Formats: sequence, C-alpha cells, structure tokens
Amino acid sequence: MSGSTANPEKPEKMTTQEINDRLISAIIESVKEGGAFGAPSGHIYAAFSSIGCPLDAYEILLARAVKTGKIKKKGHLLFYVETAEREQ
Repeated sequence: MSGSTANPEKPEKMTTQEINDRLISAIIESVKEGGAFGAPSGHIYAAFSSIGCPLDAYEILLARAVKTGKIKKKGHLLFYVETAEREQ
C-alpha cells in the first residue's frame, strides 16, 4: 500500500478558483494552437457553451485570460503573446 488515503472511486473536489484557473488555461492553450492567424473567440466560446458555459461567464474568463498577458484580443480574434513580447 502506498500510504495514499485518496479514494480512486471518488475524485477530490476542486475549488472554484482551481476550476477557473483550468478554464483560463484551456482558453490560453486554444489561442496558442491558433498560431499566427489567431483563434476566433466565437469558436472557443462555442466549445465552452457545449459544456454549459454561458456567454457572460466565458467573457469573464476571457478577460482574466487577457489580463495574464499571455493572450491579446484584436476584434474577435485572439492571439498568443510569446514570452519575449510579454517581458517588454
């Protein structure tokens, strides 16, 4: 026995902050995959809405993602900001 007390049948509950952090990371990773052409925000929202995320919640998460400095918004397109650009 490894000494772990975690029950494999019952995953640990995540806090609201942990959930938000993961959703923000998902937005950032999706934008990064968009490359130089950017990622349409509407397409990312469509994926989020398919799991029950309302538009206002997505907009809050997107604003927080932009606030990290890792992405920028130009109209409806989202662009990943490379580390070197963030440090300027």
